[in-house]
Amino acid sequence: MLFLFRTNQIIFNLFLLIYIIILRSSYFFRPMPRDVSNDGILSALIKNALDSNRMVEGGLVILLLFIQAVLINNLAIKHRLYNETTLLPGLFYVLLMSTLQDFFPLTAILLGNLFLIVALDELMSTYKQANCAGAIFNAGFWVGIASLFYSSFSFFFLLLLLGLSLLRAFKLKERLVLLVGFIVPFLFVSAYFFWNNKFLEYWHTYFLSHFHFLNFQYNRSGIFLAKLALLVVFFLLGFFNNYKFDKAIQTRNYVNIIYMTLFISGLTFLFQPNVTILHFLIIMVPLSFLVTARFLSFNSSVAEFVHTILLIAVLFFQYRGFGELIG
Repeated sequence: MLFLFRTNQIIFNLFLLIYIIILRSSYFFRPMPRDVSNDGILSALIKNALDSNRMVEGGLVILLLFIQAVLINNLAIKHRLYNETTLLPGLFYVLLMSTLQDFFPLTAILLGNLFLIVALDELMSTYKQANCAGAIFNAGFWVGIASLFYSSFSFFFLLLLLGLSLLRAFKLKERLVLLVGFIVPFLFVSAYFFWNNKFLEYWHTYFLSHFHFLNFQYNRSGIFLAKLALLVVFFLLGFFNNYKFDKAIQTRNYVNIIYMTLFISGLTFLFQPNVTILHFLIIMVPLSFLVTARFLSFNSSVAEFVHTILLIAVLFFQYRGFGELIG
């Protein structure tokens, strides 16, 4: 199956859509309850608008995943993250985002990931560009928008600061442009709630209360441990990849930014309140790039075999359930 995606032909994005539908089909037979904790103001508005319509919600999630997968593929191709042109990053993003049924309902992190991907593209576009104030502003702006969906995305402002330091010489003006871009979405939302006499209520309900140190929600049941083990397998595949660093300095810097994204994603686990297994969705964007590097290092037959095993495992857990496996 992977050979279909080791190409740059737009038509194969249709196979990616089919792949998403196959992975997400179990949701329509066994809908999962939607998690509403830690939602930002924008994700709360969208979820309320859906009014618990599970069919529409399932279709919207498939559409969002498809758009995000295409954007990830475009980012990888545009910035030449690999020696070959491939659509595998989008495929593995979809697989990672569909690992557990817990991930299937519309989540604040899924919505925020869309803007994180766009912000990463804007950040990488600043390399050796004389006039890139627009891209710098946009990178901050999109991370600010993502933060209105899920507050932990605000930590990625640190990624933008570190990424700019890696890609460009230090200029105070550029850091100020980045900061302005980041705070503009908050200014608009704050102005709206101030006009409606709910300014303090907004900041407390949708932002300040969304940070807490070491506040994990987990159990030691076999079901939870089996889910965690499956996620750890994917993480190890990505983290211990075979990215070859004999590439151009530009590509090395981009790879370092991906690793920094993964690190900051992990950092959010420490400060997010009521951390559940759902929070693992925040690491899937950088992990998809790293898992792709691992699979590209395999020969084609090994890559096909490993992917098939992982795909079967994911589908088995979706239709049979972890409970039946453990029980």
